[in-house]
Amino acid sequence: MAVTNPSLRGAVLAIVVVAAGVMSYAAARHGMAEHLAASENPDQWLRAAQMEPSNAENWYRLGRYRQLDFEHSDVPLAITYYQRLEQKQQRVGGNMQIEIHETVNQQGAAGRECSNVQSKVHVLPPIRQPRPG
Repeated sequence: MAVTNPSLRGAVLAIVVVAAGVMSYAAARHGMAEHLAASENPDQWLRAAQMEPSNAENWYRLGRYRQLDFEHSDVPLAITYYQRLEQKQQRVGGNMQIEIHETVNQQGAAGRECSNVQSKVHVLPPIRQPRPG
């Protein structure tokens, strides 16, 4: 199908250029977020999560870092990151449920204030170790 009308040809060209520009912007943004997520710097992880808020893996990594880092531990912030993670994923895996449960339990009294985490996520009961013998 040949387009012989010059104004129609210009409109098609403009649509193609705009679509290419939008896709290029999205690809560059995704590439930059992946580059930042691969960094060893947790501040870069936060930037990656902010660039791609729908990427649950970034929120998980931030939550784990804030939960387990001995120098910069911030359990309430870890709970917030886990909440964002839960919002991004419809079904949270079993190991992740245990980690969220442990994080809330670490927080203690302040963790009880964040009980909406437990109401949103189906938290597994604590794992009981079998008695020897």
